[in-house]
Amino acid sequence: RKSDLLLMLLLAGLDAAMIALAFVLAYYLRVRTEYPPPVQILPLRAYATMMLIQVATLVLTFGFYKLYFLKRGASRVDELYTVFVAVSVGTVMATAVTSFVFKDLDYPRLMVVYAWFLSILLVGLWRLIYASIQATLRTRGIGQARLLIVGGGRMGSMVLQTVRHSP
Repeated sequence: RKSDLLLMLLLAGLDAAMIALAFVLAYYLRVRTEYPPPVQILPLRAYATMMLIQVATLVLTFGFYKLYFLKRGASRVDELYTVFVAVSVGTVMATAVTSFVFKDLDYPRLMVVYAWFLSILLVGLWRLIYASIQATLRTRGIGQARLLIVGGGRMGSMVLQTVRHSP
């Protein structure tokens, strides 16, 4: 459906924004951290291409981990675990690409660790907020999918109750 594609693009765009925010926060955290002492940290704009690689790699990794194919009734814990794994794999891939493309760029390694942690935190929080908003909208009748329950009796009532309690 067209609305599903729009929601998927919105989710990818906001994931990218959270990853970029995590990168910027990681930069400022590294600049302000005194231990271990920063060797030579360039201005943030010097790391802009590195940030774009980080964002693009993580969004692509999220796609490979099917984080943009929303499953109804999926556990939030399972989704957060998938975010953790996807950010971890994506960060390793982004670091490898950055090291390969920019052989001369000496970036703070601790900043990569901060970006990894903050990406998990910000994307995870964003995904929890998104799931809550989506559940609230579904209970109000927005974004619901049609369901046909074949059969009746006790089994049909159980299926109906399950669907009503997990929109």
